Amino acid sequence: MDQISSPRRGFFICGSDFCEIHTFVEIVMEKPVKTPREALKLITATWRRAKPFFASIEVWLMVVVAAAIVGGVFLAAMGDARCLLAIGFAVGYLVARPVLHAKGILSWPFL
Repeated sequence: MDQISSPRRGFFICGSDFCEIHTFVEIVMEKPVKTPREALKLITATWRRAKPFFASIEVWLMVVVAAAIVGGVFLAAMGDARCLLAIGFAVGYLVARPVLHAKGILSWPFL
């Protein structure tokens, strides 16, 4: 089997008639973690690989939109007119998002 390393997407292990994608966690978890020190090393390595994703403004904007939707639905269930503001913000961002991508203001964090 051929192994091709790709730092962002994991490892591709290709055989004669199939290809499987193995992520970083699958490869690391093949050997058992026996000590707290090994567990800490694994956690640290995983967070280092995930850091660019969580540092992206796009991820945090989507978290804010999700919170606005949840808050808006809660306010709507309570009969509060402020639900229109929260849901309007969320819908407005989702409509404006393709425009922000086209202008290059936002970009995908994992490409």
